Amino acid sequence: MLPDDLTYLEEYIFLKLEEQAIDALSLWSKYFTEFRRDGQYHLCRRLLTSIKRYQLPEYGIGIVKYGEGWLSDRLGSWQDAIVAYKRSLESFHHAKIFALDAELWTNIGSLYQDQGYWAEAEKAYQSARSIAEEQGERKALGGVLNNLAGLHEAKNETEIAERYILNAIEILKETGDRYNTAAAFVGLGTILITQNRHQEALNKFVEAISIFQKINDLHGVGMASASIARLYLLVNKPAEAKLQFQEALSIFVQIGDQVQINKTAANLGLILQEEGNFEQAKEYFERALKGYQEFGDQHGVATCQVSLGHLFFLTKNNKLAIEWAVKAYKQSRKFGFDDQLTRMRLLFPNEVIEQFKSGSATV
Repeated sequence: MLPDDLTYLEEYIFLKLEEQAIDALSLWSKYFTEFRRDGQYHLCRRLLTSIKRYQLPEYGIGIVKYGEGWLSDRLGSWQDAIVAYKRSLESFHHAKIFALDAELWTNIGSLYQDQGYWAEAEKAYQSARSIAEEQGERKALGGVLNNLAGLHEAKNETEIAERYILNAIEILKETGDRYNTAAAFVGLGTILITQNRHQEALNKFVEAISIFQKINDLHGVGMASASIARLYLLVNKPAEAKLQFQEALSIFVQIGDQVQINKTAANLGLILQEEGNFEQAKEYFERALKGYQEFGDQHGVATCQVSLGHLFFLTKNNKLAIEWAVKAYKQSRKFGFDDQLTRMRLLFPNEVIEQFKSGSATV
């Protein structure tokens, strides 16, 4: 859409707000949804900025705050997103609208999970699950079960995760929710990897990409491509992994998804390290770490701290290796990131582990 066309659309919507608020907000939502689906986040931001100049009914505030929460989430402003989603819930409740409660609590849970606050995420997801079951909202139930699967997979509780994901896929297929079905295929593929069912996992990722492409969801394509890259990395195909990560990164840069840019940069750093390109790997790790710190992703911070510690250990810079290892150990213990503690045991010699566990390391 050209700028002049958008200006005309905004003027048309705002002229209708006074007389036909429901129609005006429906039109606003339609275009906001189209822009976010196409990855045109700058246009989403423009619609949000312009509509805030007008006095809206409570249900209208709920709609706009939902959009604000979604965009803040995509751009990595997670605390702002949580505040917006909770304000959306409050406004919808004032308007006696409860249909989006489960979806909003699922989104809030996802934001807590992204920051590494897993107990809070579990609590939000279970609230969403209870609401969806009480309201008979099958689509919302499928979505929250998908997210619960992802949370338990992150905690290495793969049996629980698999039960959740298979139930989610059954429900999402039944409701015709193609986006979340594709997202669940990505989640299932990730779980299949932990069971060494690599070809089945690849098939699920490819199936997810096909669906995302059909519904023109660039973000989904990028996410599934990154999952394929991680699989290739696991089965020792670094060249193929690098290509997939680069493809995913180009998509995330195109749509301005800083969160996924950080994650992809961290993974590219691992590949470059394996190639022996330590200086460029360090740059990618530091870039990702800075992004994780800015967005409050505590798990991402721990992951990069471990990576930097290992990189300096490989390059025989023991002082910096110990410094980053101590930071990673404290971060992982503080937030309960057992996966990163396990990763450290695999990457560092026992005498190094014991040194920073005992607190005898000097930083």
